[in-house]
Amino acid sequence: MKNILKTTLVAAMALLIASCELDLTPSTSISQADAFQSIDDAAKFDNGLAHRYRTCFYGIFSYTNEVQSEYFNASVDFGNRNGQPHRSDENFTADEYNMRDIWQYSYLLVVNINNLLENIDKLELSADEQAEANIYKGNAHFYRASIMHELVRRYAPMYNPSSASSDLGVPVITSIDLGLKPARNTVAEVYTQIASDIAAAKQLLAGVAGKAGSIKPTIDAVKALEARVALYKQDWATAASVSAELIGSGKYALAATAEDMEAEWVNDSGAECMLQLYTDLAETGGTQANDVFLGYSTKIFKYAPDFIPTQTTIDWYEESDLRGQVWFKELPVYLSSTDYTLKLFTKYWGNPEYETAPNRAYMQRPKIFRLGEMYLINAEANAMKGDAAAAKEALNALQAARGASLTEGTMDAIKAEWKKEIIGEGYIVDCYKRWNEGYSGRIPQNINTVQQGPSFNEKECPAGFQKFVWAIPDEERKVNDNLVQNPGW
Repeated sequence: MKNILKTTLVAAMALLIASCELDLTPSTSISQADAFQSIDDAAKFDNGLAHRYRTCFYGIFSYTNEVQSEYFNASVDFGNRNGQPHRSDENFTADEYNMRDIWQYSYLLVVNINNLLENIDKLELSADEQAEANIYKGNAHFYRASIMHELVRRYAPMYNPSSASSDLGVPVITSIDLGLKPARNTVAEVYTQIASDIAAAKQLLAGVAGKAGSIKPTIDAVKALEARVALYKQDWATAASVSAELIGSGKYALAATAEDMEAEWVNDSGAECMLQLYTDLAETGGTQANDVFLGYSTKIFKYAPDFIPTQTTIDWYEESDLRGQVWFKELPVYLSSTDYTLKLFTKYWGNPEYETAPNRAYMQRPKIFRLGEMYLINAEANAMKGDAAAAKEALNALQAARGASLTEGTMDAIKAEWKKEIIGEGYIVDCYKRWNEGYSGRIPQNINTVQQGPSFNEKECPAGFQKFVWAIPDEERKVNDNLVQNPGW
């Protein structure tokens, strides 16, 4: 952790300055005179946190988890980019760069959140300014709860009520201490901190009404996080009730036509999202998928993706399913000097508003919480607490909107719908962990277009697969010998 803090102190300005106008040093290594002087300073710092939070929900933060699953085959020309998590074999080691960067960038955000929370109450403010400051504090508590949940679900075993008090989670950091070399808190302790931050955010953001397409945290975004965390914690009653509240609010609507799906996923103008983060063409890093799923070449006007949807994945979607129609397109592909026509993953096609011809930018607003997930949370939570009728009602509502056949509300049917709905969003491996399941094989669309062998198209990951729980990065353990490694690494 010490290297995280050093990174923050040395490079936080460079990392956080964008069009957000953050002109403060987000660190306690400087005097208070150089830090928070006014509510305007706090506003700029809040913008910086929003930018950094967004960074933690696209690119490697989403696709590293996805390529570890059976969703995708590595193409013959993928060049071993993101190869370690995709193979998930003995060569997937604790020095893998995606695991390292996700850990460090997440804790960089935590450190800067802590800075705001430690310093904002030192300002002398009017009543109106205090109300504004409370919103910034609420945002910070929301960001910290959210990112700590991202960390614990990746680098620790799934919450198990019988072992959470002894299972190792991730370090809980709530202050800035340059000499800190923290040990890992238990999974239960991490979830306790997450719950504390959610409670604070609910209080501080109670007056920030939710609305479709919000680019900043609202009370509904906090509740969506609460529902997600409750599901992972096996708090079925809370997950069911909070998700039902959001579903019944009338503020959000499932995309139920191809036009609705295009509006939601291409143009960022749909009615499903409770939080989709601000993106600007002037800022870098607005993309969700980069070029790993498309790789369009302006020289040959064809696609050369690193990862291609498996036939296994494509076959999950019925012909009438809007997700299959919008999120997968047949495109001209050029691999190993050969032309093909393949279905590529186009969920993150890119908003035309952010395109810079002739290059593809793949930029759009990252979608953090949306109504489709709330229906799935509601269905699973109700199924797990024994309310089959409520589970079926929620599942069928989502299936009907998407153009899928209606099923009973069984866990098998709910799991199948999760797989179809959340593809590309960075959660599938965590679903495997939550369900104690794995997968067997990645059937390709065309065997000649993909890498072949036991670590590729023949890959099998059984239930309880150890490398579904990511390693504590080697770089962190070299500077902090209090960090115990996860088994299997």
